[in-house]
Amino acid sequence: MTIKFKCPKCGNTRVEEVMVNVTVSSEIKPDATYHGEDLVDLSYGEQTNEGGEVDRYQCQECGWVLGGDAKQLMAFLLKNKMVEFDDDDGFPD
Repeated sequence: MTIKFKCPKCGNTRVEEVMVNVTVSSEIKPDATYHGEDLVDLSYGEQTNEGGEVDRYQCQECGWVLGGDAKQLMAFLLKNKMVEFDDDDGFPD
Protein backbone atom coordinates (compact mmCIF):
# COMPACT_ATOMS: atom_id res chain seq x y z
CA MET A 1 0.00 0.00 0.00
CA THR A 2 1.25 3.48 -0.83
CA ILE A 3 -0.11 6.65 0.77
CA LYS A 4 -0.47 9.53 -1.72
CA PHE A 5 -1.47 12.27 0.73
CA LYS A 6 -1.97 15.83 -0.43
CA CYS A 7 -3.17 18.31 2.19
CA PRO A 8 -6.45 19.96 1.16
CA LYS A 9 -5.38 23.14 2.96
CA CYS A 10 -1.75 23.73 1.87
CA GLY A 11 -0.92 21.04 -0.71
CA ASN A 12 1.93 19.48 1.34
CA THR A 13 2.45 15.73 0.87
CA ARG A 14 3.75 14.65 4.30
CA VAL A 15 1.72 13.35 7.24
CA GLU A 16 2.97 13.28 10.81
CA GLU A 17 1.83 11.39 13.89
CA VAL A 18 1.53 13.53 17.03
CA MET A 19 1.88 11.64 20.31
CA VAL A 20 1.22 12.64 23.93
CA ASN A 21 2.49 11.27 27.24
CA VAL A 22 5.65 9.90 25.63
CA THR A 23 9.16 9.77 27.09
CA VAL A 24 11.81 10.76 24.55
CA SER A 25 15.49 10.14 25.24
CA SER A 26 18.20 11.61 22.99
CA GLU A 27 21.90 10.86 22.89
CA ILE A 28 24.01 14.01 23.32
CA LYS A 29 27.06 13.83 21.08
CA PRO A 30 30.39 15.27 22.27
CA ASP A 31 30.51 18.00 19.61
CA ALA A 32 28.62 21.05 20.86
CA THR A 33 28.94 24.75 20.08
CA TYR A 34 29.30 27.25 22.92
CA HIS A 35 28.02 30.77 22.25
CA GLY A 36 28.72 32.32 25.65
CA GLU A 37 26.48 32.83 28.66
CA ASP A 38 23.94 29.99 28.68
CA LEU A 39 23.75 29.52 24.92
CA VAL A 40 24.89 26.10 23.75
CA ASP A 41 23.98 24.25 20.54
CA LEU A 42 24.02 20.55 21.34
CA SER A 43 24.52 17.87 18.73
CA TYR A 44 22.08 14.96 18.97
CA GLY A 45 22.50 11.31 18.04
CA GLU A 46 20.04 8.46 18.26
CA GLN A 47 16.65 8.93 19.86
CA THR A 48 14.33 6.49 21.61
CA ASN A 49 10.63 6.87 22.42
CA GLU A 50 8.84 4.99 25.16
CA GLY A 51 5.17 4.84 26.03
CA GLY A 52 2.71 7.45 24.88
CA GLU A 53 -0.36 7.38 22.72
CA VAL A 54 -1.36 8.85 19.41
CA ASP A 55 -3.16 12.17 19.78
CA ARG A 56 -3.73 12.83 16.08
CA TYR A 57 -2.45 12.59 12.53
CA GLN A 58 -1.87 15.89 10.75
CA CYS A 59 -0.26 17.63 7.81
CA GLN A 60 3.39 18.13 8.67
CA GLU A 61 3.43 21.62 7.12
CA CYS A 62 0.25 23.39 8.28
CA GLY A 63 -1.09 21.14 11.06
CA TRP A 64 -4.39 20.35 9.34
CA VAL A 65 -5.81 17.35 11.27
CA LEU A 66 -6.63 14.17 9.32
CA GLY A 67 -7.92 12.14 12.26
CA GLY A 68 -7.41 11.17 15.87
CA ASP A 69 -6.48 7.52 15.32
CA ALA A 70 -5.29 5.17 12.58
CA LYS A 71 -8.87 4.17 11.69
CA GLN A 72 -9.87 7.81 11.09
CA LEU A 73 -6.66 8.42 9.14
CA MET A 74 -7.33 5.46 6.87
CA ALA A 75 -10.98 6.46 6.39
CA PHE A 76 -9.89 9.95 5.29
CA LEU A 77 -7.25 8.59 2.91
CA LEU A 78 -9.65 6.06 1.35
CA LYS A 79 -12.50 8.57 1.01
CA ASN A 80 -10.18 11.01 -0.76
CA LYS A 81 -8.54 8.35 -2.97
CA MET A 82 -5.11 8.92 -1.43
CA VAL A 83 -4.17 5.23 -1.16
CA GLU A 84 -2.82 2.92 -3.83
CA PHE A 85 -2.84 -0.81 -3.15
CA ASP A 86 -0.01 -2.98 -4.43
CA ASP A 87 -0.41 -6.50 -5.78
CA ASP A 88 1.28 -7.95 -2.69
CA ASP A 89 -0.91 -6.20 -0.09
CA GLY A 90 -2.93 -9.37 0.48
CA PHE A 91 -6.26 -7.91 -0.61
CA PRO A 92 -8.48 -9.97 -2.91
CA ASP A 93 -8.88 -8.73 -6.50
